[in-house]
Amino acid sequence: MLEEALEQNNALKYEDTYERFAIYGGVKIILDKTTNEINIYNTTGGGDNYRKFNSKEMELFYTHGWLDAVHKIQLDRYKRKIHLLQDRIKELINTPHFSKKKYSELKNARKHNTTKYYKLLKRLQ
Repeated sequence: MLEEALEQNNALKYEDTYERFAIYGGVKIILDKTTNEINIYNTTGGGDNYRKFNSKEMELFYTHGWLDAVHKIQLDRYKRKIHLLQDRIKELINTPHFSKKKYSELKNARKHNTTKYYKLLKRLQ
């Protein structure tokens, strides 16, 4: 799986004496050369604190391989963002302090994520 990630053209790759890794689509796969251990992290949580994938998420990598699993995770992420933005739009509409600017920002963010979702979905078909 690490080799598949390192062969990915658009992946960020790095290697030194202690580690070898690739980052693609918000997912980082890293080989610790001192322990020979491979870990996979979600890098989209914000900041420098990457989260290890849970066993259910890891199963995606084992059953679908690196690239398909990353794409499935990206689709899930876009879906989650779209639903969150939709909920925030509904909330905003029902508040007495309605802001047209905020409403426009949320609609644009929803449209942006929807476009990214469908572009990726179309590319995978």
